[in-house]
Amino acid sequence: MLEHDLGFLEQLGIEFQGNRRLGRDLDPRTLREFGYDAVLLAIGTPLSKHIDIAGKDLNGVLWGVDYLRDADTEQQQKLNGNVLVVGGGGVAMDCAMSALRSGAETVEILSLEQADELPAHPNEVADAKEEGIVFSHGWGPSEFRGEDGQLKETVFVRCNKVYDDQGRFAPEYSLNAHITRDADWVILAVGVEADSTVFGPEGGQMLGKKGLLSPDSEAVETWLPGFFGAGDFVHGPSSVVEAIASGKRAASGIDRFLGGDGELEIITLDTEIFDGTSISLEEHQPTAKRDVESRTDDFDIIKLTLDPVQAAAEANRCLRCNIRHQIKAPILPPELWRPLNEALLSEVPAESGVCMLADSSGQVLKISGNESIRACLSEWLIDADEATINKVQWVVDPMYTKRESELIQQHIQKHGEMPAGDDELDDLF
Repeated sequence: MLEHDLGFLEQLGIEFQGNRRLGRDLDPRTLREFGYDAVLLAIGTPLSKHIDIAGKDLNGVLWGVDYLRDADTEQQQKLNGNVLVVGGGGVAMDCAMSALRSGAETVEILSLEQADELPAHPNEVADAKEEGIVFSHGWGPSEFRGEDGQLKETVFVRCNKVYDDQGRFAPEYSLNAHITRDADWVILAVGVEADSTVFGPEGGQMLGKKGLLSPDSEAVETWLPGFFGAGDFVHGPSSVVEAIASGKRAASGIDRFLGGDGELEIITLDTEIFDGTSISLEEHQPTAKRDVESRTDDFDIIKLTLDPVQAAAEANRCLRCNIRHQIKAPILPPELWRPLNEALLSEVPAESGVCMLADSSGQVLKISGNESIRACLSEWLIDADEATINKVQWVVDPMYTKRESELIQQHIQKHGEMPAGDDELDDLF
């Protein structure tokens, strides 16, 4: 599959140069000296994010991505005894299952997030649980303790809340609530970051506070003229869709830098027009997995292939988003302004409250409190010009006179004048 995709790109005229590492074999800042008019950096986030915790330099403390990189190689770190994995994402799940295959007797995952907040895909969590991995939620590491330079135990504090009201990562802890776990090894899978060494010894100063190029903006051009960034390197790990969008933004920025207008020509393949007759609404075909006893002894793939019947059924399923078959219309909030007519009166409560009348353009004509909302609207309907389309809304409130005054004041503050069609209010105010 990879060779097929690379072959397609080569046919477009793209040249590949492999086995050359930025920062080691080549300084990216010199690329334009080789005749390149623009440079796109899409180098991802290949390093584990390190956090500053007492005891982090003890033997037995490992970092997630670094550990996984060598997990199925001759450089594999052989494990034994009790292994703790800190984190709740996909990397944490991979580390935990790899630890079992590397010799661990027990593996426990401890996460800041509760079970329903885990970033990892539910299928990954299910796979880990099937293999006997234990989960403990709502705990964050505070200290690693050891003897003679070797890890012995880890202290965790209770995490009460992971995200703030704006959805930003801002964990809150109860420092007086803690647990201690004996541990021969701890694998910290608490995030990833870009490799700043590609820019030389001072590379860290060129990245943002989160170890990324520009995590808090839509920027694609870097601090170096003619250099652009895209993908995880810019904003951190995200979805395939977001990565594609980032690449398109970068391509548009490069085009403008080179003198173009930034408009991308979208080239699509010719496809048959969908007539609605060949769609399959079959459920997704479940993929069988190897049994736990056999799969925890090696690093081979867990999921098996589909049988011919399943493969045909899966291939026949509709995976085209543009068809939108059986996708329900979005549920919208109720419309506040309703057309004033006889049919509406049957829905209107007879309770006390405030009524508001507006014309077809939305300009408020009247605001009136009344002991009966229905009676108020009935009177307005009688007085309405048949050729005029009016809209109304109402608020149920037993203290309708006070509410009427509040709504009128709000209208004056917003528009600088009284409702356009209410002469009686002009006399009062």
